Amino acid sequence: MKRRQVLIAAMAAAQSVRAEPVTSWKAATGYRADSFQGQNLLKFARDVEFTTGGALRIEVRSVNMTAPMPMEQIPAAVQDGQLQAGEVILTGW
Repeated sequence: MKRRQVLIAAMAAAQSVRAEPVTSWKAATGYRADSFQGQNLLKFARDVEFTTGGALRIEVRSVNMTAPMPMEQIPAAVQDGQLQAGEVILTGW
């Protein structure tokens, strides 16, 4: 899904929960926060928060944070609802 499509989907999700002041999502990545991938995901999270007027915040959990989630567990965590979003490398599957 292209970045623009994801932002539009995030805006729609945030508008549907406007009764609550802030909705928070957790997003995991198997990359370090200082890597290109980690920085890209952090920028995406900031863009979503800005675009939704702060109604949707995405907390990015990088691999170098406390209690990191291994990359191979991220897709199952999203499917099970433990996370609202995740980033993995598809060539690794």
